[in-house]
Amino acid sequence: MTAPPHPPRHIAACVDEDEASDLALGEGARIRALAGGRLVALHAASEADPAVPEWLRRRARGAPGAEPLAIPDGGHPAAAVCDWAAREGADLLVVAPHEGRAARLLLGSFASHLVHHAPAPVLVARPAPGPPPPDEPSRLDALVEPVAALPADLPAGEALARVR
Repeated sequence: MTAPPHPPRHIAACVDEDEASDLALGEGARIRALAGGRLVALHAASEADPAVPEWLRRRARGAPGAEPLAIPDGGHPAAAVCDWAAREGADLLVVAPHEGRAARLLLGSFASHLVHHAPAPVLVARPAPGPPPPDEPSRLDALVEPVAALPADLPAGEALARVR
């Protein structure tokens, strides 16, 4: 029998200027509070000189003990984070998905790249489930509307065939 894995001692929460990053940083801080160790608020910057921007300093102050760090992304932020994690010995990467259909289509590749290529475990911190945003109909709405439009005296089998 193998020994259980050690608690993470070097956690990197991947952050950007989006509010979803607060979730990743919060989860990283929660795990750090339980396990101790180092927490880095990590941002892959597209600027040539990735000095730590003020917004990153402010965001890191929201998680006690978090160190803000900006690294050059070389045009590929997720690959830069993976390289940094391997070089620096990160035990855990924490990322939050962006919300909304358009954001998921455009930005979902960052978290996916980390999950598939990171040299350490990746925690995808998801928000608590809630009602869908008003601009996104729920899957249930997409089903209920066609059913409500069917005549009331229609046999069930025919109604189901029409909804499909």
